[in-house]
Amino acid sequence: METGRLKNFSISGAFVEAEVSPPVLTRIALMITDPWRRLQNPPAIMGYVVRQSQHGFGMSWWNLAPVTVAHLIAVSETVMQGAGVAE
Repeated sequence: METGRLKNFSISGAFVEAEVSPPVLTRIALMITDPWRRLQNPPAIMGYVVRQSQHGFGMSWWNLAPVTVAHLIAVSETVMQGAGVAE
């Protein structure tokens, strides 16, 4: 298992900053750790690699807008609003 940092995400996919860059079309099980403890027992989000870079990889979800991703987007918006960060 490798670790990385979720740099950005949307309903269709994400960019993961990591020291590894798996080959395109590699299946990925993304496990989210939640520093705010707002996700209870988050499941793996399944996807596949769609692009590589020196700093990580882009991935698409197997299913558009998985429930965990939709919840993560809502949580991040709440945290950003609470911090006074403009979008």
